Amino acid sequence: MKFYIVTLLILFQLSLQASVSPQDLENAVRLKIHHVPELVYIIEQANKLGFKAYLFGGTGAAFGHYVRWDLERQAGDTKYQKERFDYDFTSIYRANQDLDIVIDGTPEQAEALHKLLQETYPHMMGDKGKDGWEVRLLRAQKGDKLPLLNDFDFLNQNTDTNSTGLLALNPESEESIFRDLFHWDLKGSEKLK
Repeated sequence: MKFYIVTLLILFQLSLQASVSPQDLENAVRLKIHHVPELVYIIEQANKLGFKAYLFGGTGAAFGHYVRWDLERQAGDTKYQKERFDYDFTSIYRANQDLDIVIDGTPEQAEALHKLLQETYPHMMGDKGKDGWEVRLLRAQKGDKLPLLNDFDFLNQNTDTNSTGLLALNPESEESIFRDLFHWDLKGSEKLK
């Protein structure tokens, strides 16, 4: 509950500063995801392979901030340059940033998505062979990576909100695009209580 209170306060403060409401932000994120070819590819593969996919942690936060800054720019904030908001992957993410994807699926599905991402976007491999894509599981362990949801060890080692937040890439029509590992089952208006 603490996460949602803090998140709502931050979103409210940001909306006062730039006339961007939390609902406007959610609607814009839902729409703008489809302007980034790499994210569209992940959505298509997730739908094809049969699982839900999420941007996790800093990967989701970076995209959310990028969309919010674009909304602020459109509302008249002159500190943002229009040319920066082309929704090119490299405009959103740093070249050395790991790109964390979480799926609600099996280890085999995670491996299939990871392989497709490596094959389709080989430029995401760093100059020392470092893989820029990380695909983790929401409910099961994959190798030495713990499941993210309902895992005591994982949830107690991550205390900042960027480490527990997810951004749904292919949500159900009524599902919030913003999710939190600490409050996974809260839906819609329940978040406001």
